[in-house]
Amino acid sequence: MEKIYNIDRKKLLKISLVTLGILLGLVLIYKSIKFFLPFIIAFFIAQLMEPVIRFLGKRAKIPRKVGTLISLILIISIIGLIILFIIASFINQLKDIINFMPGVISELYANIQKISSGQITILNIELPQEFTSHIESMAVSLLSYFMNIVNKIVKGAFYTAFSFPEILLFTLTTIISTYFIASGRYTIMDYVKSQVPKEWHNNIKEMKHDSVVSIIKLIKAYIIILLITFSELFLGLSILKVKYAFVIAILISIIDLLPVLGTGIVIIPWAIYNLFFGKIYMAVGLFLLWLVILIVRQVVEPRIISNQIGVHPLVTLMGIYIGFKLIGPGGLILGPLTVLTIKGIFAMVLKEKSLYEFLKKPSDKLIVK
Repeated sequence: MEKIYNIDRKKLLKISLVTLGILLGLVLIYKSIKFFLPFIIAFFIAQLMEPVIRFLGKRAKIPRKVGTLISLILIISIIGLIILFIIASFINQLKDIINFMPGVISELYANIQKISSGQITILNIELPQEFTSHIESMAVSLLSYFMNIVNKIVKGAFYTAFSFPEILLFTLTTIISTYFIASGRYTIMDYVKSQVPKEWHNNIKEMKHDSVVSIIKLIKAYIIILLITFSELFLGLSILKVKYAFVIAILISIIDLLPVLGTGIVIIPWAIYNLFFGKIYMAVGLFLLWLVILIVRQVVEPRIISNQIGVHPLVTLMGIYIGFKLIGPGGLILGPLTVLTIKGIFAMVLKEKSLYEFLKKPSDKLIVK
Protein backbone atom coordinates (compact mmCIF):
# COMPACT_ATOMS: atom_id res chain seq x y z
CA MET A 1 0.00 0.00 0.00
CA GLU A 2 1.15 3.54 -0.75
CA LYS A 3 -0.06 6.79 0.78
CA ILE A 4 -1.17 9.63 -1.48
CA TYR A 5 0.06 13.05 -0.35
CA ASN A 6 -1.58 16.43 -0.76
CA ILE A 7 -0.64 19.94 0.35
CA ASP A 8 -1.09 21.09 3.94
CA ARG A 9 -2.88 24.39 3.37
CA LYS A 10 -2.15 25.70 6.86
CA LYS A 11 1.59 25.32 6.33
CA LEU A 12 1.33 26.88 2.88
CA LEU A 13 -0.60 29.85 4.27
CA LYS A 14 1.88 30.23 7.12
CA ILE A 15 4.95 30.25 4.88
CA SER A 16 3.23 32.64 2.43
CA LEU A 17 2.36 35.07 5.24
CA VAL A 18 5.92 34.91 6.59
CA THR A 19 7.34 35.65 3.13
CA LEU A 20 4.89 38.54 2.62
CA GLY A 21 5.75 39.88 6.07
CA ILE A 22 9.46 39.82 5.22
CA LEU A 23 8.87 41.71 1.98
CA LEU A 24 6.73 44.37 3.68
CA GLY A 25 9.25 44.63 6.52
CA LEU A 26 12.14 45.21 4.12
CA VAL A 27 10.19 47.88 2.22
CA LEU A 28 9.34 49.58 5.53
CA ILE A 29 13.00 49.48 6.57
CA TYR A 30 14.00 50.99 3.22
CA LYS A 31 11.47 53.81 3.58
CA SER A 32 12.49 54.64 7.16
CA ILE A 33 16.22 53.88 6.96
CA LYS A 34 17.27 57.55 7.07
CA PHE A 35 15.95 57.79 10.64
CA PHE A 36 17.80 54.68 11.86
CA LEU A 37 20.93 54.81 9.69
CA PRO A 38 23.40 55.79 12.48
CA PHE A 39 22.19 52.87 14.62
CA ILE A 40 22.29 50.40 11.71
CA ILE A 41 25.85 51.46 10.88
CA ALA A 42 26.73 51.24 14.59
CA PHE A 43 25.34 47.70 14.74
CA PHE A 44 27.53 46.51 11.86
CA ILE A 45 30.64 48.27 13.18
CA ALA A 46 30.02 46.59 16.54
CA GLN A 47 29.88 43.22 14.76
CA LEU A 48 33.21 43.95 13.07
CA MET A 49 34.75 44.94 16.41
CA GLU A 50 33.57 41.82 18.26
CA PRO A 51 36.56 39.54 17.38
CA VAL A 52 39.01 42.24 18.57
CA ILE A 53 37.05 42.78 21.81
CA ARG A 54 37.01 39.03 22.51
CA PHE A 55 40.72 38.74 21.75
CA LEU A 56 41.55 41.58 24.18
CA GLY A 57 39.31 40.01 26.81
CA LYS A 58 40.76 36.48 26.54
CA ARG A 59 44.43 37.22 25.89
CA ALA A 60 45.02 40.48 27.78
CA LYS A 61 42.22 40.07 30.35
CA ILE A 62 40.96 43.56 29.49
CA PRO A 63 37.38 44.32 30.68
CA ARG A 64 34.78 44.42 27.90
CA LYS A 65 34.06 48.15 28.22
CA VAL A 66 37.76 49.04 28.02
CA GLY A 67 38.28 46.57 25.16
CA THR A 68 35.34 48.13 23.32
CA LEU A 69 36.86 51.60 23.71
CA ILE A 70 40.26 50.42 22.43
CA SER A 71 38.66 48.61 19.46
CA LEU A 72 36.51 51.64 18.64
CA ILE A 73 39.51 53.98 18.65
CA LEU A 74 41.38 51.53 16.41
CA ILE A 75 38.50 51.25 13.92
CA ILE A 76 37.91 55.03 13.86
CA SER A 77 41.64 55.63 13.29
CA ILE A 78 41.82 53.20 10.35
CA ILE A 79 38.61 54.48 8.72
CA GLY A 80 39.65 58.09 9.40
CA LEU A 81 43.06 57.65 7.74
CA ILE A 82 41.49 56.04 4.67
CA ILE A 83 38.89 58.82 4.38
CA LEU A 84 41.52 61.54 4.90
CA PHE A 85 43.71 60.04 2.17
CA ILE A 86 40.79 59.90 -0.28
CA ILE A 87 39.59 63.42 0.60
CA ALA A 88 43.12 64.89 0.38
CA SER A 89 43.72 63.33 -3.05
CA PHE A 90 40.25 64.38 -4.19
CA ILE A 91 40.61 68.00 -3.00
CA ASN A 92 44.09 68.41 -4.54
CA GLN A 93 42.87 67.30 -7.95
CA LEU A 94 39.57 69.18 -7.55
CA LYS A 95 41.51 72.43 -7.00
CA ASP A 96 43.41 71.83 -10.23
CA ILE A 97 40.15 71.09 -12.05
CA ILE A 98 38.58 74.35 -10.80
CA ASN A 99 41.65 76.29 -12.01
CA PHE A 100 41.56 74.36 -15.28
CA MET A 101 37.83 74.96 -15.95
CA PRO A 102 38.07 78.54 -17.39
CA GLY A 103 40.47 77.29 -20.08
CA VAL A 104 38.17 74.36 -20.89
CA ILE A 105 35.15 76.67 -21.22
CA SER A 106 37.12 79.03 -23.50
CA GLU A 107 38.15 76.06 -25.65
CA LEU A 108 34.53 74.89 -25.83
CA TYR A 109 33.34 78.30 -27.01
CA ALA A 110 36.16 78.45 -29.57
CA ASN A 111 35.23 75.01 -30.89
CA ILE A 112 31.55 76.00 -31.11
CA GLN A 113 32.62 78.96 -33.26
CA LYS A 114 34.62 76.59 -35.46
CA ILE A 115 31.54 74.40 -35.89
CA SER A 116 29.40 77.36 -36.95
CA SER A 117 32.03 78.53 -39.45
CA GLY A 118 32.39 75.02 -40.92
CA GLN A 119 36.04 74.62 -39.89
CA ILE A 120 35.45 71.30 -38.10
CA THR A 121 35.88 68.07 -40.09
CA ILE A 122 35.70 64.43 -39.08
CA LEU A 123 38.31 62.17 -40.74
CA ASN A 124 38.94 65.04 -43.22
CA ILE A 125 35.29 64.94 -44.41
CA GLU A 126 33.67 68.35 -44.85
CA LEU A 127 30.44 68.58 -42.84
CA PRO A 128 27.25 69.96 -44.47
CA GLN A 129 26.00 73.36 -43.24
CA GLU A 130 22.73 71.89 -41.89
CA PHE A 131 24.71 69.30 -39.96
CA THR A 132 27.13 71.84 -38.48
CA SER A 133 24.21 74.06 -37.42
CA HIS A 134 22.59 71.12 -35.66
CA ILE A 135 25.89 70.18 -33.99
CA GLU A 136 26.40 73.80 -32.91
CA SER A 137 23.00 73.77 -31.23
CA MET A 138 23.82 70.45 -29.53
CA ALA A 139 27.21 71.76 -28.38
CA VAL A 140 25.64 74.88 -26.86
CA SER A 141 23.06 72.71 -25.07
CA LEU A 142 25.80 70.35 -23.87
CA LEU A 143 27.88 73.25 -22.58
CA SER A 144 24.86 74.65 -20.75
CA TYR A 145 24.19 71.20 -19.30
CA PHE A 146 27.73 70.84 -17.96
CA MET A 147 27.70 74.38 -16.56
CA ASN A 148 24.53 73.48 -14.66
CA ILE A 149 26.28 70.38 -13.30
CA VAL A 150 29.24 72.51 -12.14
CA ASN A 151 26.85 74.96 -10.45
CA LYS A 152 25.09 72.08 -8.70
CA ILE A 153 28.43 70.67 -7.51
CA VAL A 154 29.42 74.08 -6.11
CA LYS A 155 26.03 74.47 -4.42
CA GLY A 156 26.34 70.93 -3.08
CA ALA A 157 29.76 71.76 -1.62
CA PHE A 158 28.33 74.85 0.10
CA TYR A 159 25.36 72.83 1.36
CA THR A 160 27.71 70.18 2.75
CA ALA A 161 29.78 72.88 4.47
CA PHE A 162 26.68 74.42 6.05
CA SER A 163 25.44 70.93 7.00
CA PHE A 164 28.53 70.33 9.14
CA PRO A 165 26.54 70.36 12.43
CA GLU A 166 24.21 67.68 11.02
CA ILE A 167 27.17 65.60 9.81
CA LEU A 168 28.85 65.99 13.21
CA LEU A 169 25.65 64.89 15.01
CA PHE A 170 25.34 61.86 12.70
CA THR A 171 28.98 60.87 13.28
CA LEU A 172 28.84 61.29 17.06
CA THR A 173 25.54 59.37 17.25
CA THR A 174 27.08 56.52 15.26
CA ILE A 175 30.24 56.38 17.40
CA ILE A 176 28.40 56.53 20.74
CA SER A 177 25.81 53.97 19.56
CA THR A 178 28.62 51.66 18.45
CA TYR A 179 30.16 51.81 21.91
CA PHE A 180 26.87 51.09 23.70
CA ILE A 181 25.93 48.23 21.35
CA ALA A 182 29.39 46.61 21.53
CA SER A 183 29.95 47.07 25.28
CA GLY A 184 26.40 46.04 26.21
CA ARG A 185 26.18 43.17 23.73
CA TYR A 186 25.27 40.47 26.25
CA THR A 187 22.88 42.71 28.21
CA ILE A 188 21.01 43.52 24.99
CA MET A 189 20.96 39.84 23.98
CA ASP A 190 19.62 38.79 27.38
CA TYR A 191 16.86 41.40 27.18
CA VAL A 192 15.79 40.26 23.71
CA LYS A 193 15.80 36.61 24.84
CA SER A 194 13.60 37.48 27.83
CA GLN A 195 10.95 38.93 25.48
CA VAL A 196 10.48 35.80 23.34
CA PRO A 197 9.65 32.14 24.11
CA LYS A 198 12.65 29.90 24.87
CA GLU A 199 11.87 27.58 21.97
CA TRP A 200 12.51 30.52 19.62
CA HIS A 201 16.00 31.27 20.97
CA ASN A 202 17.99 28.94 18.71
CA ASN A 203 16.06 29.99 15.62
CA ILE A 204 16.51 33.70 16.40
CA LYS A 205 20.22 33.20 17.05
CA GLU A 206 20.65 31.30 13.80
CA MET A 207 18.58 33.83 11.84
CA LYS A 208 20.47 36.79 13.34
CA HIS A 209 23.84 35.23 12.50
CA ASP A 210 22.81 34.39 8.93
CA SER A 211 21.29 37.85 8.37
CA VAL A 212 24.33 39.74 9.65
CA VAL A 213 26.76 37.58 7.69
CA SER A 214 24.64 37.88 4.52
CA ILE A 215 24.31 41.67 4.76
CA ILE A 216 28.04 42.08 5.37
CA LYS A 217 28.72 39.85 2.35
CA LEU A 218 26.27 41.89 0.25
CA ILE A 219 28.00 45.15 1.22
CA LYS A 220 31.34 43.50 0.46
CA ALA A 221 30.02 42.48 -2.99
CA TYR A 222 29.05 46.05 -3.90
CA ILE A 223 32.37 47.39 -2.60
CA ILE A 224 34.16 44.86 -4.85
CA ILE A 225 32.02 45.99 -7.83
CA LEU A 226 32.78 49.65 -7.05
CA LEU A 227 36.52 48.93 -6.81
CA ILE A 228 36.48 46.98 -10.09
CA THR A 229 34.76 49.88 -11.89
CA PHE A 230 37.15 52.41 -10.32
CA SER A 231 40.20 50.31 -11.30
CA GLU A 232 38.97 49.99 -14.90
CA LEU A 233 38.31 53.72 -15.12
CA PHE A 234 41.56 54.80 -13.47
CA LEU A 235 43.64 52.42 -15.60
CA GLY A 236 41.80 53.34 -18.82
CA LEU A 237 41.94 57.10 -18.22
CA SER A 238 45.62 56.86 -17.25
CA ILE A 239 46.41 54.99 -20.49
CA LEU A 240 44.55 57.72 -22.40
CA LYS A 241 46.64 60.28 -20.44
CA VAL A 242 43.60 62.08 -19.07
CA LYS A 243 44.38 64.70 -16.44
CA TYR A 244 42.89 64.24 -12.97
CA ALA A 245 42.15 60.56 -13.69
CA PHE A 246 41.86 59.77 -9.97
CA VAL A 247 39.04 62.26 -9.25
CA ILE A 248 37.22 61.53 -12.51
CA ALA A 249 37.41 57.76 -11.85
CA ILE A 250 35.96 58.20 -8.34
CA LEU A 251 33.07 60.38 -9.56
CA ILE A 252 32.16 58.10 -12.48
CA SER A 253 32.42 54.99 -10.24
CA ILE A 254 29.89 56.49 -7.83
CA ILE A 255 27.59 57.42 -10.73
CA ASP A 256 27.91 53.85 -12.05
CA LEU A 257 26.20 52.51 -8.92
CA LEU A 258 22.97 53.97 -10.32
CA PRO A 259 21.85 52.04 -13.42
CA VAL A 260 19.62 54.93 -14.53
CA LEU A 261 22.80 56.94 -15.08
CA GLY A 262 25.79 54.60 -15.32
CA THR A 263 29.19 55.42 -16.75
CA GLY A 264 27.69 56.12 -20.17
CA ILE A 265 26.13 59.42 -19.10
CA VAL A 266 29.65 60.85 -18.71
CA ILE A 267 31.83 58.81 -21.07
CA ILE A 268 29.60 58.78 -24.18
CA PRO A 269 29.13 62.60 -24.44
CA TRP A 270 32.85 62.95 -23.69
CA ALA A 271 33.71 60.54 -26.53
CA ILE A 272 31.33 62.30 -28.95
CA TYR A 273 32.86 65.67 -28.09
CA ASN A 274 36.37 64.38 -28.84
CA LEU A 275 35.16 62.78 -32.07
CA PHE A 276 33.71 66.02 -33.42
CA PHE A 277 36.82 67.97 -32.59
CA GLY A 278 39.13 65.56 -34.35
CA LYS A 279 40.54 63.73 -31.31
CA ILE A 280 39.87 60.29 -32.78
CA TYR A 281 42.29 58.39 -30.50
CA MET A 282 40.65 59.80 -27.37
CA ALA A 283 37.11 59.25 -28.71
CA VAL A 284 37.73 55.60 -29.65
CA GLY A 285 39.58 54.99 -26.37
CA LEU A 286 36.72 56.39 -24.28
CA PHE A 287 34.13 54.40 -26.22
CA LEU A 288 36.10 51.15 -25.78
CA LEU A 289 36.56 51.92 -22.08
CA TRP A 290 32.80 52.41 -21.67
CA LEU A 291 32.14 49.16 -23.57
CA VAL A 292 34.55 47.18 -21.37
CA ILE A 293 33.04 48.60 -18.16
CA LEU A 294 29.50 47.87 -19.39
CA ILE A 295 30.27 44.25 -20.33
CA VAL A 296 32.26 43.55 -17.16
CA ARG A 297 29.52 45.10 -14.98
CA GLN A 298 26.73 43.06 -16.60
CA VAL A 299 28.70 39.79 -16.40
CA VAL A 300 30.46 40.23 -13.08
CA GLU A 301 27.80 41.90 -10.87
CA PRO A 302 25.34 38.96 -10.60
CA ARG A 303 28.24 36.50 -10.16
CA ILE A 304 29.97 38.48 -7.41
CA ILE A 305 26.74 39.03 -5.50
CA SER A 306 25.65 35.40 -5.93
CA ASN A 307 29.05 34.12 -4.76
CA GLN A 308 28.89 36.31 -1.67
CA ILE A 309 25.31 35.47 -0.65
CA GLY A 310 25.28 31.85 -1.89
CA VAL A 311 22.44 32.20 -4.41
CA HIS A 312 22.42 31.21 -8.10
CA PRO A 313 23.39 34.15 -10.40
CA LEU A 314 20.03 33.93 -12.23
CA VAL A 315 18.08 34.31 -8.97
CA THR A 316 20.37 37.19 -7.95
CA LEU A 317 19.81 38.89 -11.31
CA MET A 318 16.04 38.50 -10.89
CA GLY A 319 16.27 40.05 -7.42
CA ILE A 320 18.29 43.02 -8.73
CA TYR A 321 15.95 43.61 -11.70
CA ILE A 322 12.66 43.23 -9.80
CA GLY A 323 13.97 45.35 -6.90
CA PHE A 324 15.01 48.14 -9.27
CA LYS A 325 11.69 48.05 -11.13
CA LEU A 326 9.67 48.17 -7.89
CA ILE A 327 11.48 50.83 -5.86
CA GLY A 328 14.20 52.30 -8.07
CA PRO A 329 17.97 52.43 -7.34
CA GLY A 330 17.45 51.27 -3.75
CA GLY A 331 16.18 47.99 -5.18
CA LEU A 332 19.73 47.17 -6.29
CA ILE A 333 20.52 46.45 -2.65
CA LEU A 334 17.05 45.62 -1.34
CA GLY A 335 16.41 43.07 -4.13
CA PRO A 336 19.36 40.76 -3.33
CA LEU A 337 18.79 41.40 0.39
CA THR A 338 15.20 40.17 0.03
CA VAL A 339 16.39 37.09 -1.87
CA LEU A 340 18.92 36.11 0.79
CA THR A 341 16.45 36.84 3.63
CA ILE A 342 13.81 34.57 2.07
CA LYS A 343 16.51 31.96 1.47
CA GLY A 344 17.50 32.12 5.15
CA ILE A 345 13.89 31.86 6.37
CA PHE A 346 13.19 28.89 4.08
CA ALA A 347 16.39 27.15 5.23
CA MET A 348 15.37 27.62 8.87
CA VAL A 349 11.76 26.51 8.36
CA LEU A 350 12.30 23.65 5.91
CA LYS A 351 15.26 22.16 7.83
CA GLU A 352 16.95 20.59 4.77
CA LYS A 353 13.65 19.31 3.34
CA SER A 354 12.32 20.24 -0.07
CA LEU A 355 9.36 22.64 -0.14
CA TYR A 356 7.07 19.81 -1.25
CA GLU A 357 8.23 17.50 1.55
CA PHE A 358 7.56 20.26 4.08
CA LEU A 359 4.07 21.07 2.76
CA LYS A 360 2.79 17.56 2.02
CA LYS A 361 0.50 15.71 4.40
CA PRO A 362 -0.74 12.08 4.30
CA SER A 363 -4.15 11.58 2.71
CA ASP A 364 -6.74 9.34 4.24
CA LYS A 365 -7.08 7.70 0.85
CA LEU A 366 -4.88 4.64 0.22
CA ILE A 367 -3.87 2.89 -2.98
CA VAL A 368 -3.20 -0.87 -2.91
CA LYS A 369 -0.60 -2.09 -5.38
